[in-house]
Amino acid sequence: MKKRITLVAAAALLLSGLAVAMAGLETRAQAAQEWEYRWEVRDDGTSQVWRRPAGDADGGWMAAGTVPQEIVEVTGSDLEPGVAIARTPQALFYTGNAGRQWQQMAGLPDWPTAVALGRERAGLIYLGTLTGGVYRSLDAGATWQPLPWDLDMMAGTFVEVTALAVHPQDDDIVYAAAGHWLGSTDQRFTPAGIAMSMDAGQSWEAFHRAGLGEARVTGLEPDAEEPLRVLVTTGQEGSQWLTMEGAAVPGRSLSAGRPAESALAPVPAQQAERAGPQAALQGDLRETLGWLLVSLGAIAILGVSLRWAWLSQSCPPRCMGQ
Repeated sequence: MKKRITLVAAAALLLSGLAVAMAGLETRAQAAQEWEYRWEVRDDGTSQVWRRPAGDADGGWMAAGTVPQEIVEVTGSDLEPGVAIARTPQALFYTGNAGRQWQQMAGLPDWPTAVALGRERAGLIYLGTLTGGVYRSLDAGATWQPLPWDLDMMAGTFVEVTALAVHPQDDDIVYAAAGHWLGSTDQRFTPAGIAMSMDAGQSWEAFHRAGLGEARVTGLEPDAEEPLRVLVTTGQEGSQWLTMEGAAVPGRSLSAGRPAESALAPVPAQQAERAGPQAALQGDLRETLGWLLVSLGAIAILGVSLRWAWLSQSCPPRCMGQ
C-alpha cells in the first residue's frame, strides 16, 4: 500500500513537472515570435485582443487576453517580440507574453494620445499626450521625463500630440505630429504640423508646418533609408510622403548603422531589470523548474522500484507489503 501511494505521488510530481516545463517552453517561444494584433471592442466597453504570427497572412487569428477598456491602437515591439502596448483614451496596458495577460501601466503623466517604442533599446517608450506634449521613458514606463516643446506654440495653449514614430535605424530620431487647443469656453483643435528630433526629444525642428484647413495627422511612418522623408496619414486625405528640405542628419550614416554616440543616457543599474525581456526570462525559469520537478519525480519512481526489487529478493513474502 505504501508503495502504491509513493508511486502515485512520484508520478504526479513527474507529470506536474512536464506541464510546467511545457508551459515554460511555450512562454519562451511566444517571447521570441513576432506577432501582429487586432482587437474587437465589446458592448460592455472591454476589448478582446487577437494575435497571429507576423507576416502569416494565411494564418488564423488566435484569441489572446482582454483589456478592460476600449482599445484605440496596439503597438508591438520590434526589439522584444513578446512585448506590446495597448492604448486606450485613458490608459496604457502592457503585455510581455504576446497578449496573454495585459497589465495597466501606472503613473502616466497625462492621457495618452500616441505611443512609439524604441527599435534598438529595450524599455524605451515615447508617449504623446492630450495636453502636455511628448514624454519619454527609459525603464518601460516606470518613470516619465517631459521633453521640451517650443515650436511656435502660443502661450497658455495645450499641446496635443496626434502621432509619434521612431526611425527604424536610430532611436534618437523621433517624429511627432501635434496641434494646439484654442479657446476658453468653446475650445477647438488646430493642427500645428510635424516636428522632428535628432537627439531623442531634447530639441525639435519643424518638419512640416500645417496650413489652414489641414486635417489632423493620425499616422507617421519614416522612410527606413531616408530619415528626412515620412509617410503621413490623415483621417480625411489618406497618406502622402513629405520631405524635410534644407536639413541634414548630423553625424549619422544610416546605411552604416547606428552612430557610436547616442543622446540617450544608459539605463541606471536599478532600472535595468525593468527594461529587460521579462517574458523570455520567465519562460526560462518556468522551464528549469519544470525539468527539476520531472527529475525529482523520476528519481522517486526509480527509488521505489529499486527498493521493491531488493525486498522481493531478500525478504520473505510477509515483508513485501512494507
